[in-house]
This record gives sequence, structure tokens and C-alpha cells, in this order.
Amino acid sequence: FESFPEAFVKQLVSPRIKRVPFHPQSSEVSHENNKAYAATFSLFWNEIIKSLREEDYISNREMDLLSMPSNTGSLKLVQWPLFLLSSKILLAVDLALDCKDTQGYLWNQISKDEYMAYAVQECYFSIEKILHSLVDGEGRLWVERVFREINSSISERSLVITLSLKKLPMVLSRFTALTGLLIRDPTPDLAKGAAKAVYDFYDVVTHELLSSDL
Repeated sequence: FESFPEAFVKQLVSPRIKRVPFHPQSSEVSHENNKAYAATFSLFWNEIIKSLREEDYISNREMDLLSMPSNTGSLKLVQWPLFLLSSKILLAVDLALDCKDTQGYLWNQISKDEYMAYAVQECYFSIEKILHSLVDGEGRLWVERVFREINSSISERSLVITLSLKKLPMVLSRFTALTGLLIRDPTPDLAKGAAKAVYDFYDVVTHELLSSDL
């Protein structure tokens, strides 16, 4: 599936309407190209999925799973339909829980399934983006510090030391509880619940997930 966007744009989209630069020498520009391909492809793909729903060939849930994100936002990677990524995070967490080796070994295990790797990356960047949008002041400084430390650990290949991987299920549970509140229609009670959920997430990340040295 990941080859569809580029092939679609290059073979089927009129040169007059596609706006994708081509600079094969630059990996950064190549990534931008992939985002642009995905953004163009998603428009056509989602129209197909929408038509299938209108003709009642698929359910609302199936439409949600098959639809592709617009890929026009600021997220740093191509976003794929959920049907390719569903359950991948739980499988990645299981690999992390079983990991008794290095960060490199763990990532190699995850990367054997390319969509699991995509899911992990999208989850990581999305959590940062969501948290950053929810808090300000000292809360935002905390988010920035946590992700700065984690990114530094990734660069230094010491993530399995920085994080207590055994606590990932607890972190995932807290964040799932938070997002479950965020997708509901806002009310004063839900706002209080969301604030508590943010604090619960902060608590488990600070006192359970991160090394006590941080």
C-alpha cells in the first residue's frame, strides 16, 4: 500500500495539477515528496471509500478504518489508514516488554513489520502534539523537557535505560483514558475529568516511566 501514493501521482495525476518537487539527492526533500504524494493520493482514495459507504458496501467503522488522513498537517511523517496500523502499538509494547537487549535490537524487531514502525512513530509524534496543545506554562515546559530527554536518549541509543519499558502498558492506559475524554462533546464535568486525566498521565510518566535520574 505504501507504494500507491507515489505511483498514483506519477502515473495518473495530470502534471498541471500535481505540485510535487523532485529532488532525489535530498533525503529531507524526498520525505517532503512522500508527504505530498500521500496528501494528493488521500483525496482520491477517500472519495472511493466514501462512495463505498454511500452504496452501503461498508459500515461506518470500516469507513473509519479505511480512510486515509489528509497528510496536510504538521506531523513529521506520512500517516496511513488505520486498517494498516490497528493493533500494531499493542504488539510493539509486547516486544518492548520482552526486550532484554539494546534499543537497536528492539527497533530492529519492531521494524521487521514496517507498519508497526510507522504506528510507533506516529503514536510518538501524535502524543507530543496532543500534550503540547493541552497545556501551557509549566505544563508545556514539562512536555518539552520530557520529549527533549527522550529524543536525546534515542540519539544516544540509551532509551532502554532512560525509560522503564515495563511501565509502558500503564502509560498507554492513562493516555487512552485521556483521549477517550477528548473525543467526546465538551462539558464542564468532562473538562474536569480531562484535567485529572492529564495529571494522571503526568504522574505515571514522571514517577513510573522515566528514570529517577531525569
